[in-house]
Amino acid sequence: MDLNEVDAALDMRIIYSITGNLPVAEFTKRLSINLQSGLHFGADSLELSFFIPEELAANREISIFLAQSNATKQGNVYFSNFEMATEDLHDSLKDAIEDSKTTVLDNMVLSKGTYYLSCRFHSSELKTVTKNVLRFSRKLDGLSVKYLGPNPGMKSIMDDVKEITKLKEILWQAKVPGEALKNSPFTLLPDYWVLESRYMTTGQGVSELVRTKEKIRNPEEHGILELVPELNLYEFSFGPEDPFLKGFFSYLYETRVIRFCRIFGFDGGYLKIGSLLPEVLLDNYLASIALLADQFPEWEVSMTKVVDFE
Repeated sequence: MDLNEVDAALDMRIIYSITGNLPVAEFTKRLSINLQSGLHFGADSLELSFFIPEELAANREISIFLAQSNATKQGNVYFSNFEMATEDLHDSLKDAIEDSKTTVLDNMVLSKGTYYLSCRFHSSELKTVTKNVLRFSRKLDGLSVKYLGPNPGMKSIMDDVKEITKLKEILWQAKVPGEALKNSPFTLLPDYWVLESRYMTTGQGVSELVRTKEKIRNPEEHGILELVPELNLYEFSFGPEDPFLKGFFSYLYETRVIRFCRIFGFDGGYLKIGSLLPEVLLDNYLASIALLADQFPEWEVSMTKVVDFE
């Protein structure tokens, strides 16, 4: 499974910039710092999470901020979470995702008072994306576009992230038991496929971009939307009924693990999962996998790769 298989089908990138009275913005502007942030979608909510390495807490202003924001410490990392009170921002982002089915939310950085939200999408939806940009820029003060153009590729996008935090690439797999496979939505897809989660959630099912080697027969009969026929690119959701993946998403949300390039694949009876994530969050991610392995021993969870992302 290649982390770039879905990325190769998404030929456009957009970076939104958002200013205004949003959580933590004034704090980072005053200290002239950058924070890696995560954006988690709920059914009716939008949550921002930030992680701050323990060594930064020696700074007096950061220490005060951690105390005032009720930050929690997990290992050597502090986490702060804020529910976005800006209803217009939640609705605008949600509408943009629902309108543009190929859009993947990659990364959000808070830099010196400005949020930058990076997304990839397929050029067939360029009109839809630009329509939403124009509509939302009139609706939301402080929303603008920093970049709209060709997708430079995941490695280039992650180079921006590496300026803030060191990254790890992690791959692991689970052998899908026969009974689970029989009742699983995996059976709706060909024997080999790779998907990328379009965004992070607060624990429920999530929309996925699926790329297959073979075309899916009658996809609409199974609730699968064909997006780009010549690329075998589809939109699909496993939904909350799959206990293994539901447990995985829930564990990751509980520990607020920010992930980039959230890839899943299926090959030879094995569910394969890969991500890029900040090195300081690796222990939290491994703890989530360990909980999953304990809860589902019959899935034979095993690690296959943990390396620095260069």
